[in-house]
Amino acid sequence: MSLFKTELQRHASLIESSLQHTIPCTLSEYGDDIRKHQIHLFVLQGGKRLRPALAMMMADELWYSSSESISIFSCLEIFHDFILAHDDIIDQDESRRGADTLHVAMRNHFSTYEIDDRNHFWHAQAIIWGDILYSIAQDTILDSDLKSSRKVVLLKILTQTMQHVARGWYKQFLSDYMPLSDISLEYIIEHNLINVTSSYSFLFPLQFGQAIATGDAEISPDLREFADNLGILFQTGDDIIGLFGDPSVTGKSADGDILQGKKTIPMYMTYMYAPTEDKDWLNIHLWKKDLSDTDIVRIKQLVTDYGLQPTKDFLTDYAERCRESLKKLPYSDHWKAIFSDLIEYLMGREF
Repeated sequence: MSLFKTELQRHASLIESSLQHTIPCTLSEYGDDIRKHQIHLFVLQGGKRLRPALAMMMADELWYSSSESISIFSCLEIFHDFILAHDDIIDQDESRRGADTLHVAMRNHFSTYEIDDRNHFWHAQAIIWGDILYSIAQDTILDSDLKSSRKVVLLKILTQTMQHVARGWYKQFLSDYMPLSDISLEYIIEHNLINVTSSYSFLFPLQFGQAIATGDAEISPDLREFADNLGILFQTGDDIIGLFGDPSVTGKSADGDILQGKKTIPMYMTYMYAPTEDKDWLNIHLWKKDLSDTDIVRIKQLVTDYGLQPTKDFLTDYAERCRESLKKLPYSDHWKAIFSDLIEYLMGREF
């Protein structure tokens, strides 16, 4: 097993144990409400626990014993699930981690209820319970044994991350309704990749772990560069897997990004390198909301023919950027070896 996977599993097992205790205890005040049960399942139904594990790795590197205060790190996973609950509504996804998204779980439970506007009702329920998860993440920080000044720093990091993600969502959602001809590579990288994925999947955990250990929320330019590059590498690979991966493995529909008109790196590269006739057709169809099965098959074939190799070249470039930015960081050889292994793991996935 690789070094990164070993470290990830070690930290993830601790987070899992903490969540198994924290979530039921925190939700106990809601009585026997069935929605409490759905939240319980949503948080505990799987996931790699990547974000809290990354925070723990950073804290450990800075001489903080993360294993002695697991609950404070579990708030990153709870915050992540809050993000997912809302993101799945925005993207109209119906499966997550191989199970129902939160709003679909609400829909299924209330399917026999006499409700006039069912769509509005179950979306509202999922939004409300997603907000409860956000409040639980904050309470986890406030209820910790950390000094008050450090709690303030962590809460500030949490709210700033949420602002970054919301700005990214806003721009990303706008681009879903725009033709590819109006979208630049810089737009996709900044708004769809850095402000969303890099911000809360890599920069947030590393900043959080640093702040727990030292009380310092200031991120060095070199660490920010590394986190941004990792996020771009991670999400671009995920976008390829999302198009061509097995839904039983990925836990999500393979057609979701196409149906939502997502402007991803694979789609951008396809548009840039396809012949004029195919480029024009893709430009018209990708942002339409009434695509046929035949349209979806054609879009995937265009990506395979014209966009896949340029996207892989893009990944190769960003993997090298990750390696170079990692060298600049002032951390131990062991820490760098873990993250070097993460880079190779991300590049070794089957695309």
